[in-house]
Amino acid sequence: MSVEPTPAIANPSAQLQVVLKWVGGMAKADFATLESVISDDFIQEAYPVNLGIPTLTSKSAFIDHLKQILPVFSNFKAKINEVIDAPGKVVIHANATADTSINFDYVAEYIMIFTVAEQGGKLVLTKVKEFTDSKFTAGFIGALQKAAGGGAQ
Repeated sequence: MSVEPTPAIANPSAQLQVVLKWVGGMAKADFATLESVISDDFIQEAYPVNLGIPTLTSKSAFIDHLKQILPVFSNFKAKINEVIDAPGKVVIHANATADTSINFDYVAEYIMIFTVAEQGGKLVLTKVKEFTDSKFTAGFIGALQKAAGGGAQ
């Protein structure tokens, strides 16, 4: 796992530090870290909606979903190219690469909009809107389905 150091994340605000912990937790499949930085009512929305990826509406739903997906990855590397940091919101433009156990060349690009709030005396993520490269993501979902025996769509 790695989150490549870039000028975009050189001097992170407190809320960007929470986002970076989330990115690192995703890259390492570190569920304890992920659970520590998201709220109980955490929401993940995936875009574009025509990909048909369901919205996850709780911490437990999000973590359960990741426990099915993240073990496919190894050598995950993320690079954050740009950050927009405003009160209660962090937007990142990122790229990621990884090896996969399903022999799919994982080279992804994202725009993520995080909502950050103070809960229980600490900053947590309450929502993420994840915009992905739709052509790449559709291919990856098909490869996952094929590997699971469901066939590619």
